[in-house]
Amino acid sequence: MEKIILPLGSYEKILSQLEKWKVLSLKDLCTMMANQVGYKGLSKQIKKLEEQGFVSSLIIQDKSKFLYLTNKGVTVTAGGVSYDKSEENLNHDLKCSLVLREFIKYKNFIDGQMLDDRSDRISPDAKIVAKKNNNEYVLALELELNQKSKDRIKEKFKKYSSNDAYSYVLYVFQKPEVMSTYSKILGGMSNEIQNKIILLLDANLSIFKFDYELADCFFKGEHRNFESIFG
Repeated sequence: MEKIILPLGSYEKILSQLEKWKVLSLKDLCTMMANQVGYKGLSKQIKKLEEQGFVSSLIIQDKSKFLYLTNKGVTVTAGGVSYDKSEENLNHDLKCSLVLREFIKYKNFIDGQMLDDRSDRISPDAKIVAKKNNNEYVLALELELNQKSKDRIKEKFKKYSSNDAYSYVLYVFQKPEVMSTYSKILGGMSNEIQNKIILLLDANLSIFKFDYELADCFFKGEHRNFESIFG
């Protein structure tokens, strides 16, 4: 049996960030850890973690390096997410990680965490701890890049409406036609469900860009801006 030597200090903090965000660019990780280690030092530590099998990486598009936990890395973190490096999952997770990190910059969003199928029986892509009128609540986050079947959409809406773990569910879309379909389905459901589901469209969403402030939101049968809902 392989003996696992646990990473400590800044190595442990690197794994902790990857545990939280699932997949990160080296540039973003360097920004997050600027107070602990410089770029050259971080690159050396990443290389060592890769050599020891805790972290793996991939190079995409503009030659940016993206990092994620291996199965071995998951075993030494509290709640790490195993990573499926298929092209479809990669595109989804890179965008979802960015969406979550951008949301956390909002004044009323306190913290967030990427999730996977083992984290919760409903399995949102992520969760956000938020506040309104000094009261904290938990918001489920779903990134819908492609349209699901009508029955599947309705079933998930119903599951969320009866789940007390999340006060609201925020669906983020990149394609206007997909959001349009979801909004029509939602409009035909009960007020109880409509009062819990929020839809948001950013047609310019990419792995490098997400703007929730200018996004079109749909909540309780109306198109609204982001601040009017979460402010």
